Amino acid sequence: MLIEPIEILLDKPRKILVNHAALFRAEGEVNRVRGNNAFGRVSIDYLMVNAFNAMTFMGAPLPLDLLAALLWASLVREPKEEIAFDDIFGMLDKSQTATNDLAVALWQGYVATAGKSLKQGESKEVDPDQEKKTVSPETGFGSSALPSRNLQ
Repeated sequence: MLIEPIEILLDKPRKILVNHAALFRAEGEVNRVRGNNAFGRVSIDYLMVNAFNAMTFMGAPLPLDLLAALLWASLVREPKEEIAFDDIFGMLDKSQTATNDLAVALWQGYVATAGKSLKQGESKEVDPDQEKKTVSPETGFGSSALPSRNLQ
């Protein structure tokens, strides 16, 4: 499955391509802005899932640093066009598109990319009868999910 650019309207019609390279750059930029060092680094998956859970269940907006980092990292640039991270805020100020609509477009791109990664790992088939046998009645987890140890 090929990931296609998504058209959005910022200061002018633009396209974003939320691929693995963009997610990597966005992760680095959010961590830089938040002052996270190597030991406090937060993954883009954690950032995205938590942000969109907050949007969905609490009506919270996408954090501005995450929104800007995703836009900056995924923006398809015209030849010889240089866009700095701080330029994104000017584009957002000129945009007539609601921030939540931009967040939805970014989420769709993220799901397309992350979903592609998840599907690549699904080639292993599991026998449903075997799966039932390995689930612990005490924890509800499979026997390989947690190390066996006595908690008393």
